[in-house]
Amino acid sequence: MIVPPVGPKNAKILIIGEAPWKTEKRLGEPFVGASGNLMNRWMNDAGLDRSAIRIDNLIQKKPPKINIESFGVDEIISWIPSLHDRIADLDGVNVIVPLGNYATFALTGKGKVLAKVRNACSGEDISVSIAEKKAGITALRGSTYIYQDKWGREIKVIPSIHPAAVLQNKQWEKRCERDWRVIKEESQTRGYKPTYRTHLINPSEKVVKEFTEWAIRGEEVTCLSTDIEYSRTSITMVGFATSPYFSVTIPWLSWADVPAASDHATWTGSRATSMSESSSSRLPWAIGGSRPGASPIRRRP
Repeated sequence: MIVPPVGPKNAKILIIGEAPWKTEKRLGEPFVGASGNLMNRWMNDAGLDRSAIRIDNLIQKKPPKINIESFGVDEIISWIPSLHDRIADLDGVNVIVPLGNYATFALTGKGKVLAKVRNACSGEDISVSIAEKKAGITALRGSTYIYQDKWGREIKVIPSIHPAAVLQNKQWEKRCERDWRVIKEESQTRGYKPTYRTHLINPSEKVVKEFTEWAIRGEEVTCLSTDIEYSRTSITMVGFATSPYFSVTIPWLSWADVPAASDHATWTGSRATSMSESSSSRLPWAIGGSRPGASPIRRRP
């Protein structure tokens, strides 16, 4: 039994799930079971009206088992062209929201799917990095990508975690709530305006000192966010960000690991301690501002 899409064909938001389950099959509508109830709450909290949203699935029939992979490779692949056709038949979509790895993969080529599925679609003209092939939906969610439909129209894609997965992992719910606020905002406009960020990786010692002095002066800096990466035995790098648009990452290694002629800053514990002792008390967040939590620079708005 086919479960058809619902919602206006000129909706600004198109939701693509992976496949309907028992309640959806019985009622003949996508996202009307427990997963749909949870998604409805996120949409309502973001100020969205479900009746104004187009809702569909990559595969429009119930899988043999609860996992979409139970369809088998050939059937999963066979539904991808159909999805492209259904999107091309719509008018007015500003944002597509794929929920889960397979829906995201069908639109962007990114996401953790069966190797046989990926290999069968390898002829698609999609540029995907190795990291994006390995990344699961929890890593891809909340970022903005671009999908080009059969007519050449570019549509924003914002993946999110499938609500069925959140029902089993409640710690992901806050992330989904944030995603839906972004989806609401992005649905107001067509086209994608990228946010440009500067991230200095392995800067020279001179650049690090200039950055430190600039941050301490506080003329343009109101807060400083830090992020420390470490292995089992030691710190490997330290990152600093003064805004969502500018950050510096400093490797934290032993001088024995760095070529003598290297002009790049690699900080040992003693040097870093010396700098922190002379400057930390004067950092903006230490003299009245609130210290933000560590926040990695990502493509997520």
